[in-house]
Amino acid sequence: MDDAQETCAKCGANSPWKEVDHLRERSDRDLVCVARYQRLILRAVLANLVLSILLVSLSAVEGQPALAVVFIIVALGVVATTIILAIRLLRALGKGVLAQALVALLMFVPYVSLATLLIVNTGATRTLRARGLRVGLMGVPQDQLESLAAPRGEET
Repeated sequence: MDDAQETCAKCGANSPWKEVDHLRERSDRDLVCVARYQRLILRAVLANLVLSILLVSLSAVEGQPALAVVFIIVALGVVATTIILAIRLLRALGKGVLAQALVALLMFVPYVSLATLLIVNTGATRTLRARGLRVGLMGVPQDQLESLAAPRGEET
C-alpha cells in the first residue's frame, strides 16, 4: 500500500492524505466518509422510488414474463447496492453491527426499505450539520466536501 494511502477505520475507504494531527484528521476523515456515503444513499433513495413506481406499473401489466425477469434482476442489483451503501454509512456513523444487520434485513421489504433509507439519511444529516457542514437536497456540496478532504497543510 502506498504511504499516502490510508484506510478509514470506520468505513474502509482509502483516504489520500497522511496523518498530521491524528485526532482532527480522523474526525474529518470520518465526516468525509459520512458525506460521501450519504450522497450515494440519496441516489439509492431515488433508485428505490423508481423501483417502487415500476413495481406498481409492472403489476398492472400481465403476460410479460421477460419484463418481469429483467425487473427482478435490476431490483436485486439495486437492493444489494443499497444494502452495502447503508451498512457502510452506518459503520461510518459509528453504529453497531445489530443496527447494520437490522437495516440490511429491512432493505428487502419494498416500501419499508425506502423509509429505512430516509431514517439512515436523517442520522447522517444530523451528524454533518452538527459539525457545521451545509447539507442540501443531495448531500454536502462537492466544494465543501473537497475542502474537508484536503490535507491541513495544503488549504488555500
